[in-house]
This record gives sequence, C-alpha cells and structure tokens, in this order.
Amino acid sequence: MTFLKFSIISLLGLFSICCQASSPEVYLEQKLSPMIQLINKESASSKKNMDPLVNKLTEMILPIVDSNGISKSVTGKYWSNAGAGMQEKFSKKFVRLIVRSFIAYITAGEGVSAKYRPVADSSQKLVTVTSQVKFKTGEKWRVEYLLSKSDDDWLIEDITLDGLSLVTSYREQFRPILEEKGFNGLYELVSKVAQ
Repeated sequence: MTFLKFSIISLLGLFSICCQASSPEVYLEQKLSPMIQLINKESASSKKNMDPLVNKLTEMILPIVDSNGISKSVTGKYWSNAGAGMQEKFSKKFVRLIVRSFIAYITAGEGVSAKYRPVADSSQKLVTVTSQVKFKTGEKWRVEYLLSKSDDDWLIEDITLDGLSLVTSYREQFRPILEEKGFNGLYELVSKVAQ
C-alpha cells in the first residue's frame, strides 16, 4: 500500500511539474531570465559597443519570437509582395532592431528584474502574459507578451510596454516608408538601423 501511495504521489508531482513547465508564464520566464541576466552582467561594459550584446540577445530571442508573424503584422499588405528570401532576411533584421531598441531602454535603468503573473487559462492557443519589470532605481514597467501556442512551445507575437504595442507602433512608423519606398526600401532602412 505504501508503494502505491508513493507512486501516485510521485506521478501527481511529476504531472504538476510537467503542467507548470508548459504554462506560458513559466516558459517565458525560463527563456527571458537568462537574457535579463546577460543584460545585467554585460550592459555596463557594452555601453560603448553594444554589438556583441545585441548579437547574443538576438540569437537567444529568435527561437521564441514569431519573427515572420510580427514582420507580416508590421508590414501589412507589403509582406506578400516580398519573396520568401527577402521576408526571412527582413524578419531577422527586424528582430535585431527590436533587440537593439529594447537594450537602449533597459540598459539606461540598469539592475533589471522581472516578475511574471500567471495566465488565467493556459489551455488557449493565444494568451497574454503580464509582467512587471523593475529597475534598481525603483522604476517599474508593465510589460505584456502576447503568446501563441506552437507545438509544445510558446512564441511571442507582440510586446506591449506600458500600453504601447510594439506591432502597432512599428506598423505606424513603417507605413509611410512602405508607401514611398516599398518593401525593399524598408528592408534597407531596417538593416541600416539594426546594425
């Protein structure tokens, strides 16, 4: 009887660990915490040359971001005008641009930490994970991550910082460039700024 109880308790414990590991907020925290640690460790030494830090963070974040989905959202109808090769190149450069922009904000505050709040219903295919980013200075930001379920993992579809959507913001910035210079013109600009 003792063995049966132990087995049941062990299975329940294993089940709860598996469920917890697949929850979007735990997944996000597991993926973003090493990035925050890297930023805290290297931001002071990287102030003059951010490229090595941007390169490392871009490599770390690319697997957890729906880079094609975000890129398609910010470029709208112009996305379908670009070939698959150009779409892929744009997506990578765009994610690098996002990383570079966020590093500029985050390193200004130094000493970053984040807390992630549980999602009400993690069985949904699309969820929002709310977090609070806190700086050593005491400043706090509310950051929301829109995540979609992809196989066993979650992918970031959008990030909202204190009510401002990354996708909406870039879409508004890119619209006049796309209208004037097309997708290739936007790619050239994003490539230049993302360097």
